[in-house]
Amino acid sequence: MQKENIKAILFDSDGTLFQSEKYHLTAWAQALKNFNIKVEPESYRKYICKSEKWIESDIKKQYNANFNDGDLIKEKDKIFLEIFGSQELKGKGLMPYARESVDFFWNKSFLLALCTNGGKNETLLKLKNNDMEKYFNIIITAEDVQSPKPAPKSILRQ
Repeated sequence: MQKENIKAILFDSDGTLFQSEKYHLTAWAQALKNFNIKVEPESYRKYICKSEKWIESDIKKQYNANFNDGDLIKEKDKIFLEIFGSQELKGKGLMPYARESVDFFWNKSFLLALCTNGGKNETLLKLKNNDMEKYFNIIITAEDVQSPKPAPKSILRQ
């Protein structure tokens, strides 16, 4: 394939560029605890790679939880930002070879996009804390689309 035929290189965030899944799980566990909801650790697997709205909705149904839509997400996001924003993790959140991969395409002048089911604040924090902001021309988060990944509209928006 010729470079001129490639319109952009798209990257995912969690598990692709950033080692953040375990911190998401920790944040969900603490948020659920704060809402007096106990989820067994093996149950968390079904939530990996799902949007926060989907997770909150599923937990609400499965555990017959009584909270307003968005409240659990706000609590989880607050906890995640505290964890991932800590000095201890600053500059240490990248997956192996993530920077080298992004740098390779950036140095070849490709248009780079970051597409994630994560929120805007969390995504910007991950980029900033790992000195990755300069690379991405386009950042699409769950807040920017009505249907999150894997729906094509999350990537093919105009």
